[in-house]
Amino acid sequence: MILKKRTIIIFCLFFGIKLITAENDEPATTNTTTIQLSKDNELDRLKRDLLVNYDKYSKPSSKPLISLCVNYIAIDLDEHAGIFKIYLWLVIEWKDPKLVWNRNDYSNISFLNFAVHEIWQPEVVAFNSVDQSMETYPDTLMIAYNDGSMLWVPPHEFKVFCDMDFSLWPYDKQNCSLKLGTWASRDIKFFPKKQERCFDTSEEDKVISEWKTNKIVVQNGTDPITNYDYVEFSFELQRRTALHRILIITPATCIILMILSSFWLPPQCGEKILLNGINALLILAFLMYFGQLLPILADHTPLIVLFLCNSLLLTSFSMIISVCVIYIADINHEKRLPQYLRNILNNHVCNILCLSHLSVSVDNTVNNDEDEPKIDGNSSQDPQIFELSSPSTSKKIIKNDWITFAVAIDRLSFIVYCIIFAILAIKYSV
Repeated sequence: MILKKRTIIIFCLFFGIKLITAENDEPATTNTTTIQLSKDNELDRLKRDLLVNYDKYSKPSSKPLISLCVNYIAIDLDEHAGIFKIYLWLVIEWKDPKLVWNRNDYSNISFLNFAVHEIWQPEVVAFNSVDQSMETYPDTLMIAYNDGSMLWVPPHEFKVFCDMDFSLWPYDKQNCSLKLGTWASRDIKFFPKKQERCFDTSEEDKVISEWKTNKIVVQNGTDPITNYDYVEFSFELQRRTALHRILIITPATCIILMILSSFWLPPQCGEKILLNGINALLILAFLMYFGQLLPILADHTPLIVLFLCNSLLLTSFSMIISVCVIYIADINHEKRLPQYLRNILNNHVCNILCLSHLSVSVDNTVNNDEDEPKIDGNSSQDPQIFELSSPSTSKKIIKNDWITFAVAIDRLSFIVYCIIFAILAIKYSV
């Protein structure tokens, strides 16, 4: 019996100590909770007081001033559709006199968050947008300061029309503009913020794409037809050309060298036609590639395309020249080369055309014997070189005269083509 009494006493003492400890700790917790509830109650009371008789469909003033700026994240161009895409944070600021309070009356609260559906905000749209139905913003919170200043930073993607010029492709620069304003009222005035406060122009935090931004020009304007105010952001975009230089400029240079090298093949060589045919196919393949890559309705044809078109035309003429040269060198001629051509080839022209190691006899006398033509030591260096020391009109001498004439045509064509390609390179240089 005594043991039971002692157990009951110990049990009571234990729970008594627990209750005393809980009572001592309760005031601190209660004080913290009371402060937090007081803060929440002040926020609720402030919002309730501000929204009493607040009409979210009416403008905050007769002529509200809206400050706009953008902080873009990524940019892209749809070249075939002529559309400029920009992903950005749109920073909108304005004054709302109906949302002003004394911070001392509300526990020193200096700002308050509002949802989009609770208060008035400007309906900012892109005047040059592709689709006006896309001008909807996500439900991001707005910040109201005690002096009536409002700040709203919704993310958005704009798609606007852009007039593109591909003349200097792939080294082209495009100028695209984004015109932001509102169709709600002519009384709403828009103006841009200072450039250094408006957006971050550094490329470090931007999404890497084919285009980079060289500069951004901000100005406000008024639509001449509707008389609505807007803020225009003009972007100068520069294409990144490292890959295009490898895939386009280098092969084009190789094609030009292949065209010129066809004039240095032997005049009897049928591979001259084959080489020109390969060049023509390569140029056609590049033109078909450009036709798929570039918009067909572009106002200005890219210079590289014009250059390749001219190269294709020159390749066609080169093939005609090769056919004529092969015909002249292979056919069995019955007469010698005309006297005036032999005189030309034996003058300074042979040095200009690098034919000094070749010569034709100027004498027009006929010798009926079939003696072999004399070939000097230089002929061992080139199977086409024949130094004719005898005026004999044998078949071999006649053939050698016409082969020399064919080589002269090739060398003259090479010089003309070098001049033409140099002119085209200067004309179409970027």
